[in-house]
Amino acid sequence: MRALNRMNEITNWKANKASRAATKNISREKREETKASEGHAQAIMHTPWGLAISLRQRAGNIGPSIRQCRTARSAVPAVACRPSTRASPAVTVRARPPGECILPRLTHCPPSSVRAKLRTVGVPRAIFSPSATALSLKVDLVLHRQLGLSLAKNLGMDLDKLTMKGVMVHEFGSPDVLKVENSLPIPKPAPHQVLVQMKAAGINPVDTYIRQGMYSKLPKLPYIPGKDGAGIVKQVGHQVSSVQVGQRVFCSSKMMGTYAEYTLLEEDEVFPLGEKLTYAQGAAIGIPYFTAYRALIIKGRAKPGETVFIHGASGAVGCAAIQIAKNIGLKVIATAGSPEGLMLVEKQGADEAFDHNDENHIRAIMKATDDRGCDIVLEMLANENLAKDLEVLAIGARVMVIGSRGTNEINPRLLMLKEATVTGIMLGLSSEEEWKEVGQAIVKGVAEGWVKPIVQKEYPLNDVKKAHHDVIHGGKKRGKLVLVLIEIKAGGLNPIDVYIAERYMNRKNPASSFICGYDGAGIIRQIGKGITRFKEGDHVGCLIHTSHGGSFADFVTANEYETFSIGKLPFSEGACIGIPYFTAYCALVHQAKAKPGETVLVHGASGGVGVASVQLALHLGLKVIGTGGTDKGMQMLEQLGAHHILSHRCYVGKS
Repeated sequence: MRALNRMNEITNWKANKASRAATKNISREKREETKASEGHAQAIMHTPWGLAISLRQRAGNIGPSIRQCRTARSAVPAVACRPSTRASPAVTVRARPPGECILPRLTHCPPSSVRAKLRTVGVPRAIFSPSATALSLKVDLVLHRQLGLSLAKNLGMDLDKLTMKGVMVHEFGSPDVLKVENSLPIPKPAPHQVLVQMKAAGINPVDTYIRQGMYSKLPKLPYIPGKDGAGIVKQVGHQVSSVQVGQRVFCSSKMMGTYAEYTLLEEDEVFPLGEKLTYAQGAAIGIPYFTAYRALIIKGRAKPGETVFIHGASGAVGCAAIQIAKNIGLKVIATAGSPEGLMLVEKQGADEAFDHNDENHIRAIMKATDDRGCDIVLEMLANENLAKDLEVLAIGARVMVIGSRGTNEINPRLLMLKEATVTGIMLGLSSEEEWKEVGQAIVKGVAEGWVKPIVQKEYPLNDVKKAHHDVIHGGKKRGKLVLVLIEIKAGGLNPIDVYIAERYMNRKNPASSFICGYDGAGIIRQIGKGITRFKEGDHVGCLIHTSHGGSFADFVTANEYETFSIGKLPFSEGACIGIPYFTAYCALVHQAKAKPGETVLVHGASGGVGVASVQLALHLGLKVIGTGGTDKGMQMLEQLGAHHILSHRCYVGKS
């Protein structure tokens, strides 16, 4: 009886719809297409989620209209239903047992405007076109984080209400004052500014001095730390011409702000990164390379053939200085404090390398110069080494003090004997001309390949306190410490994400603000106690079907049962497994209890769930009938191995 009542409701609803269409002068062709798509109103596995849905009568003539969202270049499944005349929902998603997909409740259906937005989501139209291979189909639907703001903008979302994750300092002090916050406002660029989505942020000793309040120029509280970083340009002011939206860049801010998902920079603080370096390497360029270049070339006036002594060369500035010095034809004498550090400086191109913990290293340096001495000295820790530096000077030598954490007693007569000079280096005092010269030289070095930043260690953003401790007290330096702001390498974009963003669907346990996304893939950085199936560093995919979601973020927490290994699959493909494949499996195996030899109709099989369903059905030994809405979609079903392929744009009963 319930089925009979349902069919009567559907029949009455179709009749009413046809009458309304006639009164609105809808063309015959459009009516036929609507009729054709509605002819399969009870077809299984037609929703974007593939879950069995419970259709409940609420009031009056209410019934489902399952339609295919069609464009000339896409075949993305979408669910449309006539809203109830009451506030109660017309369609609800039935609760699932633990371990299966739990998705939010549909309160009312998206109008055509949402389907139109699905077709113009700020990425090329081909993003919704079927792929040529099975598992790669939904790769075209992957939302990389670089598309985040474009997605929000084209969906008509209020950018003022979007928030980001970042580190805030509300008071000066120990590393404990570094607070990771999730709801910071995303800044807007002025006409001459650039908004960059940060992928990695460099950690410099100066960041710790500022955090402690022990620096000559302090920011106004509260502030976001960080001067160096690398990422993707998201927005530019109308006066900006040197970089473009979508371009990979590195940056060195004269102010602060790179310890966050987005940072606002002046145009002259942003530089092209190219494709040769990673974002972590890009984040290691700023202060180290700019400081080394300014000390050697601008202030040190280095000339080809001269000898430079880099005291403490295994750190970020030291490695940068070796690369710059070798590029301009200097002889490099470098010191480090460990066997690993000595190997590193030799690998960077140092002509001579000595252990500065050896009491005889000053004598060894003079011997290496035939007792002539060094023309330039770059000193990284003057409070300990400056007095020793004065013993290795050539006539007219220039000593560049790059770092110091205290006082030192020197013998000025050693300067007099060699008519040498000591100059302090403060990158923040660079003139506009100097800054431009340094930037152009480093960008050229990146393009030519001799700029090769050394990253000693990468930290997730949540470990910023440890990173600040290690940059000062972490022992011997071998390159740059970097905060990595992206561990979710790709997030799968599903229609449900758009419905939730448009508020056509409610989240379970809704909050005033939340991070979208259910599917993702990335690298495990931390695991909880009791986790045995995975370890740090594993490449995994995840389906966050609990209430929090959050795969459209740099980091996401997931239960062990929500996580699965992706082996050697690319992250973009791993992000395509979640909802499509879990949904298809639940529908075919758990609910339909499919058996080998049975026949399954996958209606709308060219979408993400449809492709997964075809693959699983064939694997289970089922006979597969698949429908598609475009020639490309049907060709893809043929490649997948479907036994029969039909176009669901045709009338029922016709080929």
